[in-house]
Amino acid sequence: MPEGNDLIGYIKNDPTVLLLLIMLVVPLGALPRMIKYFSIYRYGEEFTFDGNTRTIQRNNEKIAIFNEVDRLQIKAIKSETRQGETSIYGLSVVLQGGTKVEIHTDDNREAIDSLADDLTNLLEVDIIRK
Repeated sequence: MPEGNDLIGYIKNDPTVLLLLIMLVVPLGALPRMIKYFSIYRYGEEFTFDGNTRTIQRNNEKIAIFNEVDRLQIKAIKSETRQGETSIYGLSVVLQGGTKVEIHTDDNREAIDSLADDLTNLLEVDIIRK
């Protein structure tokens, strides 16, 4: 047994103790991130377009200011099913650097168009439909 019953002494005499500690500590370090991603999966993301501060926030974290938005983009994704062709529409904010932030998806084209129109008025940008 190592002198002084300390952890370093155990690790020096038996390296598997270090491996066991790593296997226990590393998952604990990742736990907050896992909880965050599970919450996003379970409840979705929340976007806030604040006209007072002129910022766009995702889950209460600022991701852009209105002046950084280049355009809105609506993209249709079509797929074949046994019932026929279906479409899902995605609405994204495209920033000046080219970064796309998807803010909503829906199979209802009118709902996407309505949301895009409202955001166009707020952000004062164009809509690109693909």
